[in-house]
Amino acid sequence: MYKALCKNPLYRELYASMADATKDSLWIKAVRFQSGGDDARTSQIVNCFTVGPILSHSEDSRATRVYRVILEEDADTENPTIYALKDAWRKASRRPEILNLKVQLP
Repeated sequence: MYKALCKNPLYRELYASMADATKDSLWIKAVRFQSGGDDARTSQIVNCFTVGPILSHSEDSRATRVYRVILEEDADTENPTIYALKDAWRKASRRPEILNLKVQLP
């Protein structure tokens, strides 16, 4: 994964060594949703490799964490996309966050 990260000039400079880039790394399974026509969505389970430290961490409410990740399937591409992956643990009494996002989107 470090080789994949080094294909991007910004991250190659930001993480000069594999130890810097991977000392806090995790493998995380996530679901990627893709929109189709007529409001159709498909989902796919992907393996994500976190790069560097957590970007954001909240200990209250939903305990949200945000990571910088590379998808395992993108590691061999010429310039793999670096994504932000957000996870959150919500109380059963709270609305799912996707419902809040749907309210805000046209």
